[in-house]
Formats: sequence, structure tokens, C-alpha cells
Amino acid sequence: MTDFIYEKCGKAKVVFTSRIGGVSLAPYDSLNVGTHVGDDLVLVEKNRDSLFGSLDLPKGIFLRQTHCNNIFDVDNDEYDQEFPPEADASISKESNKVLVSMIADCGPLVLSCGEVVATVHASAKTVCQGLIEKTITAIREKDNVSPIHGLLGPCIHPENYEYDGKHLEEMVMILGEHVRGTTLNGMPAFDLPAAIKFECEKFGVSFN
Repeated sequence: MTDFIYEKCGKAKVVFTSRIGGVSLAPYDSLNVGTHVGDDLVLVEKNRDSLFGSLDLPKGIFLRQTHCNNIFDVDNDEYDQEFPPEADASISKESNKVLVSMIADCGPLVLSCGEVVATVHASAKTVCQGLIEKTITAIREKDNVSPIHGLLGPCIHPENYEYDGKHLEEMVMILGEHVRGTTLNGMPAFDLPAAIKFECEKFGVSFN
């Protein structure tokens, strides 16, 4: 059985899924929906069909996520499911569109502003590249009045995110002291949730 977590973010309905309940074999077991990891593409398609069928939703807008700062505008850009756009965020005002962000340890960030919804694959790299700020700017181009609500789904925390000390200092120089953390065994760590929320709150995003 597939595990779903249902949430609300502003007017947006949000679903977080797990890797449970699909047909992919090890090491992709079982509900793998990514076509880029080496899994059998026939099984991936079955997983996607099963997932959206269970949710009674149209097939989602998948991206080719490469830890870049590109945003796919669903309302204005042409989408090719077979060759998805290279982007780590998507945005739309259309209520019948299902935006998808594939996550392993990174932050699944949802931003909702009036009728506008955006999803962001928020990793340490995309945060450093300014993807969150860029996405908020894109939201404001569609709605410059309504408040922006944010929702951060399950992701890695500093207790389990050991970072090379030198690399961490570079991140602190770019983003600020709030990203400095410590693992459970006292090693340097990157605080991804703090980094994501700080970047959002700089622009007035409110979290539930």
C-alpha cells in the first residue's frame, strides 16, 4: 500500500508520497517514479500510472532535475512528457495542473500565492544558486498582491547531514551562520531546513 501525506498550503492541495507501494525491483523498490536512475522504464511508467490513479489526478508535470536554477512555467512553456524540461522548480496558475518534485534527501518546497502554485527541489546547491528567490520573483510576476504561503515536506536534517568542514564554511559565507549545524556524532553539518526557510522568510513567505 502506498503511503500518502496530505497537506494544504494556501489554496494548494499537496501530497507527499513515499517509495512504498510500487512495482520496481531492488535497488529501486518499490514506488520509484524517476526515469533517470537506471530503473526499468516500463516499471517506472506503471508506478506513475498507479500513483496518479490512486490519487484520482491527471498525470503530473515531471522535470529533469539537475540541481540548477531553471524554472518551468507550466502556463507559458510547452511541455514534452517524453523529454521533460531541465528545471528544479515549476510554477502554474492553472488549477488542473499537477506539479511534481522528485526528492531523495533534499527539500520538497511548495509555495502558494492566491491561484499561483510553485514547487521547488530545494537542495543545498539550488538554495545557493538563488532558486528560491527566483521562484518567488516568478510568483510575484503572476500575483503581486496575495500573501505567499510555504510548506516544506520531509527532508534531511543536520543531525544526519555531515558536511566537509571547508565546504561548510563556504556555504556559511554565502548563506549565513544559520546553515551551520552538527551531526549526532558532533561532526560539521549543513542545516538544509534552516537554509530553505530563511531564504523564504526574507521575502515574506509564511509557513504553516
